[in-house]
Amino acid sequence: MKIKSFIILALIATFLIIGVGGTYTTYTNRVNKMNPVANAVKMGNMFDAINAALRGEDVLCSTVTLSAGTSDTAKVKVAAYNTWFDGAFLGFPAAEKAFTATTHDVDSSKYATYKLSVKSDSTLTLTMSAATYTTADSAIDALPATPTGEISLGYILLYASGGAFDASTTKLNASTVTVTYVPATNYIIDLDQ
Repeated sequence: MKIKSFIILALIATFLIIGVGGTYTTYTNRVNKMNPVANAVKMGNMFDAINAALRGEDVLCSTVTLSAGTSDTAKVKVAAYNTWFDGAFLGFPAAEKAFTATTHDVDSSKYATYKLSVKSDSTLTLTMSAATYTTADSAIDALPATPTGEISLGYILLYASGGAFDASTTKLNASTVTVTYVPATNYIIDLDQ
């Protein structure tokens, strides 16, 4: 009970100090929204994100949803999300990112990971691990770092199970690939929404 109370107080202090979202609601509204937030967010990730925001670092301010693209299932899609970038609250619309031909290919029976990140101008980046891994764990262990000046939105674990993954043509929902979407979890929830 003490930890939950501490989490709620930390969230109250943080959001009252930095005013995430740019619009100030009443203190009562913010406090009433704290309990579900404290229950939904993993404590370690939440504290990391709050500390990062207080230090002026770039952080996510909402959950992230990753999936195969809607307009083209050969692309990865991220649903709308919010960030705290360079001291400003920015909301980004849903977007899709294409894989790069040959650069992002994976041979049959191999795993690779792709870090999805965003720049402050909303440009999405896919950074790939090597495509030589024979186990999911080894591919995840080799997950690329987030490029400097960008915020991680999560990563994609891809296994070419029934033939090579051709980054320019293979659909992410094809029967020849197994794709796991892992959204970033180190976010601060925007209480103004």
